[in-house]
Amino acid sequence: QSKHFCLMALAKIGGTKNRNELLKAFNKGNKAIVKPWAAISLGVLAFEAFKAAGDGAAMDVTIGETLHRALKDIKNPETLAAIAVSLGLSKYRDAADDLQNMLVRNKHKDELAGYLAISLALMSSQRSVDDIRNIVTTSTRRPDLLKQAAIALGKLGDKTVADVLLKI
Repeated sequence: QSKHFCLMALAKIGGTKNRNELLKAFNKGNKAIVKPWAAISLGVLAFEAFKAAGDGAAMDVTIGETLHRALKDIKNPETLAAIAVSLGLSKYRDAADDLQNMLVRNKHKDELAGYLAISLALMSSQRSVDDIRNIVTTSTRRPDLLKQAAIALGKLGDKTVADVLLKI
């Protein structure tokens, strides 16, 4: 566990050396244990760098491309969820279509679908609003997924989410 917390510490410290170490840890790490921690750490590093750079900030394409490529190779839902959230934190919008397709395919896997919805909201994917709204309306007995999908809609600025929740 200490190793995983160290990955997150590297992300919070930032810098090119730490970025490169996190990319190395992600590429070489075990798919079920190290990759999720390295992915979240990369997402946090990209998010913090983006936030520090201000309005004219450019996204770290290398981090986005590395995480996006990994989506196709990984089957573990927890690892996929971590990568998805990291892509959202990185604001790597080139992955939005793949994440949206994954959301539609995995809408019955509550935990993964919830994190996919959050990821799409973090990257401001307006095209995913209808799919996420559909999940909200069909998840009345799945409280965790309902909560994450509703939060995603709120983050995306969907004004109808309150009405949908009131009806439920």
